[in-house]
Amino acid sequence: MIEILLVIIIYLCASFIHIIKYRRQKAIKIGIINTYDIFLLFLPVLVITFQFIPVRWPLSSVFLYLLLSGVHFIFFTSPYLGDEGPSAKIYFLIKKQGEMNFKSLIANFSDEELIIKRIRNLENSKLILKKKTLFKTTAKGQLLSGLFNSYRQLLSWDTGG
Repeated sequence: MIEILLVIIIYLCASFIHIIKYRRQKAIKIGIINTYDIFLLFLPVLVITFQFIPVRWPLSSVFLYLLLSGVHFIFFTSPYLGDEGPSAKIYFLIKKQGEMNFKSLIANFSDEELIIKRIRNLENSKLILKKKTLFKTTAKGQLLSGLFNSYRQLLSWDTGG
């Protein structure tokens, strides 16, 4: 149990320093991806910590740290790499403008951005399959959909957009 606590503490420290580094370098337009080296620099900190504090599963702890860092990278860079969701785009448009009416918001979206891009993504991920003019879920897609639905029910979440 101490392993998980140590990994989370070290991950949170790396995240905090990553945010500080990004905010400082933002002024000189370095970019968010160039600040992810912090997570790699904290990996030896984790390994050295385990030299002084005996733990039962050091490799599993390192794997957990890498997993947390990887998820952090994917989650926080997706908007910067051009895969910003509609909800995030709406939020940032309103934030930038101060206020917007419905018609102005709709004008900022295209069918390509909202629908076609997502269908292509689902096809490329092999979650749906196109047969002539019809789409059908694959076994992989049905499994993933089942997992998402179970997760939503477990957390009592409504479907989002």
